[in-house]
This record gives sequence, C-alpha cells and structure tokens, in this order.
Amino acid sequence: MIDSATLSDRHARAVAGLGAAPRALTIRLIADRDAPPAVRSSLVCAGNLICRLGGAVATIEVDTDVELIAHVSGQALRGPAVEVLAGLSLWATGGQIPVHGPRSEAPDLTVCLGPRPANYDGPIDIFAVGGGWKAWIGIEEHYPLDEAAAETTPLGPWLAAALVAGEVFKHARRLVRGQFAADFAYSLWSGQVGTWAALQDGPPVAGARIPPLYLVGAGAVGQGLIAVIAECELSDVFIVTLDDDKHDGTNLNRCPLAGTADVSRPKVEVIKRRRREAGLGGLEFDGTLTDYLRRGDRSGLPDVLSRAEAEDRYEIVVSAVDKNTSRQDIQGLAPDLVVGASTVGLSAKSNLYRMAPGKACLGCHNPAEKDGDRLRKVEQEVRSMTEVELRAHLDGRVENVDAIVAYLQGGEKCGELGEAQFRNFATATEADFSVSFVSMAAALLLAARLLSATVFDADAPDRASMATLNFRNLEAGDDRISQDQSCSHCRTAGRLSAA
Repeated sequence: MIDSATLSDRHARAVAGLGAAPRALTIRLIADRDAPPAVRSSLVCAGNLICRLGGAVATIEVDTDVELIAHVSGQALRGPAVEVLAGLSLWATGGQIPVHGPRSEAPDLTVCLGPRPANYDGPIDIFAVGGGWKAWIGIEEHYPLDEAAAETTPLGPWLAAALVAGEVFKHARRLVRGQFAADFAYSLWSGQVGTWAALQDGPPVAGARIPPLYLVGAGAVGQGLIAVIAECELSDVFIVTLDDDKHDGTNLNRCPLAGTADVSRPKVEVIKRRRREAGLGGLEFDGTLTDYLRRGDRSGLPDVLSRAEAEDRYEIVVSAVDKNTSRQDIQGLAPDLVVGASTVGLSAKSNLYRMAPGKACLGCHNPAEKDGDRLRKVEQEVRSMTEVELRAHLDGRVENVDAIVAYLQGGEKCGELGEAQFRNFATATEADFSVSFVSMAAALLLAARLLSATVFDADAPDRASMATLNFRNLEAGDDRISQDQSCSHCRTAGRLSAA
C-alpha cells in the first residue's frame, strides 16, 4: 500500500502563490441526473484528478444520480456516479480519499458540473462547464446560458474538470497571490480568453485521422494525451510510444492512466492498456529513444512508418519528456513537426515547432543537462553515507537497491547493472512540484495543438508557437518562441535567421 505522504509528495511541495500548509477539504460534486455526455465526461475526469489530491482533499461527496463510465486498468466501470467515482479512487490511490454520498454536514466546497440541478437548492461555490474545444469556470451569476455542445470531444469537458481541480487545490493550499474563478473561459482552438459566447469553438473531431506519430514520454503528460485521444473517437490512429521509466508511488498524484497496481511497472504498459481498450493502433517500447533507434522491435510498425524509418525520417514527434537531454535527442531526429508540452509550477504549456528557416526548434533554449557534474556531486554525497543510510536513501527511489549498493561498495565492474542504475538515479530530473490538473491541462493543450497542426491545419487559427495556461492567476495566452542563434540543430540544418 502506498502511504499518503508518498502520494502527495510532489504537490505538497512549495509553489509560488500558495500557502505552505494544505488543509484537507470535503468536496461535494453535483450534476443534473439527465446531464449530457459532455458534463458526464467532465465529472469522470474531475473525479480522477481530485481523488489524487492527497492532503488537499479529505473526502469527495457525490450528490447526483447521473450514470457514468470510467476506464481503469483495461476495464470500464459503469453505474451511478458515486459507485463509479468510488471505484476510480480505489483503483487510483487505494481509496485514500474516500468517495461517498452526501452527508448532513455542509461540505467545504460544492462544485457543480453543468447548470444547477432543478432539485438542488443549496449553496454552490463553483460552477464549470465544457463543450467542444471550450471550457468555462466561475460563479453562478456568470454561468453561460448558451453552453450546449453536440460534439462529445473530451477537450473542453476535461479542461473544465482540470479548472475545477485547480480551484479545489487553490482553496486547500490557501491562495496567497492570484485569483479564484469568477468568470473565466478559454478556447483550446483559438487560444483566446473571454466570455463563453464570444470564444471561437473548434471543429468536430470524431472520425478524424491523425497521421502516424511518435510519442516520447509516457509520464503524466504523455498518459494524458493518450487518455484524450482514446476518447476522441478518431479513426486510423497509430502512435509509437517510447519511455524507459517505471511508476513509483509519487507518480500516482498526476498520472491519469495509472493506479496503485502499476507502481514499479513500466509506464508504457498503461499506455498500451488504454490504447488497446480504445481500439487504437500503436506500438510501445520500454526504453529510451536512443535504445529504440539502436535495437527497437519494428515488427508492428505500419508500412508508412517502416518506409520512413528506413530513410531515417521521423516526421511527427510529440515531446512529453522532462529533461533537456531528451529534448535534444528528439530534435536530433530532425522531424518535420514537433509538438511538446510541459508543466512549471501551476502553469501548463504546449509548444509547436515547424522546421522552417528562422523558426525555433525543440533544441533552441533547451541545453542538455551536464550529467557528469551532477553524477560526481551525487556520488560524493552517497559515498559519505553508511550502508544503512544509503539503503534508506535509495529505498523507493530506485528499482534495485542491492545492485547500486554493490556498485558503490566496489562489488561490480564498470558498465554493469549497478553502475547503470546509479547513473539513472543520479542524473534524474530533481523532483519539483507537480499536480494532477496542471499535467492534464498540458496534455489538453498538447492534444489541441496536435489536432490543429495535423487534422485541421488548413482551417486552424494563426497562433504563436507557445500556448500557456496559468491556474494561479487564471491567465492564458500565446507567445512567440525566438530562435536560439547558438542552436546546433538549426545551424546544421541551415535554418538560422540572418539576425
């Protein structure tokens, strides 16, 4: 069983604008029993995100008779909302945040997905709704009357859910600088902020075809992307997913396709599970991009990718990695199109890179980390520990404690298992603040940019390269990414501008 401190470790860390000590809130979720598919989709996603907010949420109350479907571990949970969300919480975190029906005591926050149910006359703190490519969150007096959307894409509904989880977290962590939602709407299609009615919606996505692509990174953002694509009812999808990492207990606070049973198992396994359940084509490789290029099994590739790889072409690559070294490796493939996403604190962002003269690439402004310096520093620190201290320091953070201890004590030759695992441990990205709703928002920004740049390129609005959504201030917008004149990739390809 994963303990609560491990589950909340990453989102209990300090983050600008929020207080240090969270208070565990009781959250009541409500929705009309006849809610349309978009609202039901929001409710499932909100439940998945909120049940991972250990330390910030004590209990989730579900006050609605609406029927839901949630996908967990290759199966579908179906039934009344309270039963489905309870099952989802049990799968995700072992039920550390219990889910049950409404109690007599007033909750700390009441959240309504969709319009106020006719039979609910109690106070409601937060309203949210999503449809198509748009999402809104705020208070009842600003609720958009024209919120109907026939399209069942998860884009808008899931963004509404992420905004809800963000407001819950801001209340729990006692917002110091920023603002709570009153009337905030955002379009994933246009990148605009404004009133719901004024924002441009995107086209229907059901039945659309995304060209075959590579997804590098199967962590929170990569899993979020697959979760979104699995709900979009696309046709003829093929995604090659690469990642050499395994889940640990701290990942569960933000990896939407992973539950407690997935701890210590490869992250690509949950991608494969959801992909197959949704009937999507694909191939998963448990290894790095470099490993795949050297020895990856291509037996399941479609002909179009096999032919391209034979010519050393990787046309569309999605970057969902958290190290610049990996970003440099991706850019080394010289793709025609790279779409990336990442998180920083309470901000989610997605970047679009087209390989054109004067345009930034993924390698620009992302210098590779100096692993050698960090390796020497960490090795110096751990060699000063006793064996008991060392084992305690490594426990839960590496796959094979014995192998690393043996290596550090001189029991293994260079290049063997212990050295390799120690190098991975020592050069891993230092754990920073990260939380479920920001990672999901990054995945949604990523999915929207990917769809816009491939399926709907001819009709998509002309937007700057980087889209950002900040939960603390409820701000969003697009910014241009300047080319790095020292970028070796741009120089080699002859893309440097004359500036």
